[in-house]
Amino acid sequence: MNLKAEDAMVRVIGFSGELISNLADGDMFLEGNFQKITANAVDGTIVLTLPDQTNANITANTESIEGDGIDLIREENPASEKIRWRIGKGGKNFNFNLADGNVIIRSQNDLSA
Repeated sequence: MNLKAEDAMVRVIGFSGELISNLADGDMFLEGNFQKITANAVDGTIVLTLPDQTNANITANTESIEGDGIDLIREENPASEKIRWRIGKGGKNFNFNLADGNVIIRSQNDLSA
């Protein structure tokens, strides 16, 4: 799915597959079984809700990545300008390029508890 939004609130619920998004001055709420994410955001918040047992690699150009009910394990790589985290064993690639934005990654099971 390719998504582009400006001055908007976007919700993607129950999606399974790859997402490419460009967001400006808005918030994006994502829930589903994403195989790959490439997200660019300017002045916005991305809230990513994932199923339990998700294994993924997170790459970002900022430290503004927060886990809520999901353990984000930071991986050090001094040779890279990007910051990397791992969820579980790693696997799926979720890439975030943010300018004055942040990402909150949370567990789907925490919402239904």
